[in-house]
Amino acid sequence: MEANRFNLIKILLFITILSSCSKEKEKNFYELYSINSKKEEDKIQANYYIYFAKNTQNQICIIKLHEILYPYEKNNITEGLDSHFNDVLNQKDFMQVDSTDHVCFKMDKKIEKDYLNLERNEFVDKFTLLSKNKKDRSINYKLESDQILNVAYFMFRHGFKITFNDYLGTYYVDDLEIH
Repeated sequence: MEANRFNLIKILLFITILSSCSKEKEKNFYELYSINSKKEEDKIQANYYIYFAKNTQNQICIIKLHEILYPYEKNNITEGLDSHFNDVLNQKDFMQVDSTDHVCFKMDKKIEKDYLNLERNEFVDKFTLLSKNKKDRSINYKLESDQILNVAYFMFRHGFKITFNDYLGTYYVDDLEIH
């Protein structure tokens, strides 16, 4: 009887430690991206960012802001928009995203491991390049395309806005949490 009790305590302690050590914390993307902002410039700027959602095939897909907001805007609903927005971007809710119409990819386990094990700044330093003016960061263009998408996704999960310059073919990252 005493041995069973001791084993139960060990299991509960292990679960507590495991759940408290997780680096993955939900982000309040609704606030980070200033979706509720009254400033027109914030709303326009938010349209240029890249957002990531999980589709029903368990792929990560690049989506646009209006794809998240459309069901609410179409029906003039404001209640629950913030939680819907956060649930989609925190991958708590799946979106009906067709992989033939969107860029979708599977998670790279090696990059995911780096995301989980490296500190935020270490992850940034490992996968991005600092511009000559020392102000802008871009995802290392020497990575393969799926790796670039994975890095962009995990940078997004770390609280960075991701933009794409289609002229240069470069993904830029900017820290939303310091603005």
